[in-house]
Amino acid sequence: MVVYCDLLIRVKESLRWKDTRYIIGSISRNVRKLRVVNTLTQQSDVFEVCGEETIKEIQARYTEYNAHAQSYTWKYLKDHTFVQIEMSRTLEQLGIVDESRVFEHVGINEDHYMPIVHIYFNDDLTYD
Repeated sequence: MVVYCDLLIRVKESLRWKDTRYIIGSISRNVRKLRVVNTLTQQSDVFEVCGEETIKEIQARYTEYNAHAQSYTWKYLKDHTFVQIEMSRTLEQLGIVDESRVFEHVGINEDHYMPIVHIYFNDDLTYD
């Protein structure tokens, strides 16, 4: 029994999830889907974003879908007008709230409603 207690103490002292060497990031408090619509090609891509991510960070991840994502102006619909997005802000800071739980509660599939960001091509001559 003494060996067991000694082993238990050593295990508690060396818990992996308390060791900062193994921390690779933080858990998002809100993961949500976002649809990005390319107005030039009409291509639509859906991917998950963290509530804490800025649009600039989302744009960097979007380069997986479009290598020239920085060559686009990002806009969203606000009060029936497309408004250019302030890239240093999060979706919630822009007023694009996550309503997925509300729609889930009333039985609407999350694929039928999700926030949409439109991107407009700027001819800025950024070619690889």
